Amino acid sequence: MEIKMKCIHCHENEPNKESGLCDSCESKESTKINGLLYLPALGLCVSAILTPISFIKYFSMLSSNLPSYVVYYLYAGTFILFIDILMTYFSAWTFFKKKKSIKKVIISYYIFGTITALYFTILASYLFNMPLTTPDIRALTSAFVGLIFWVPYFLLSKRIPMVFSK
Repeated sequence: MEIKMKCIHCHENEPNKESGLCDSCESKESTKINGLLYLPALGLCVSAILTPISFIKYFSMLSSNLPSYVVYYLYAGTFILFIDILMTYFSAWTFFKKKKSIKKVIISYYIFGTITALYFTILASYLFNMPLTTPDIRALTSAFVGLIFWVPYFLLSKRIPMVFSK
């Protein structure tokens, strides 16, 4: 008596050897956000929470009695954070709705995120003659990892067109 293996998901059809899923379940699974895509999804969710908090912090400092050059820096920073909020929410919406335009949107998001990190770390350090702190270095590292790792992934991965097809 021969025991036939069944798909590990639907338990009906014969599975493929590599995945243990039948063709139908494998096709459905390939269009889901999973695996490595959990990492940019998590990053977008965290950014959607933290960016508005940073915006409020910078906006509240505008009412302080500060030298004019600091106020100009804060105005520009507030504007950059406002654009960053819009880009973050649009990128998250595009990502979770699995839109085809994700490549252009997410690349713009990571490039702008790197520019934002440079503005709030390197430029601030230069203008105000302050040393870079550990959080500054962490922000720069995070931005550059996003740029160096995720941009090529979204450009070259064969999964991206399968997952983001609407």
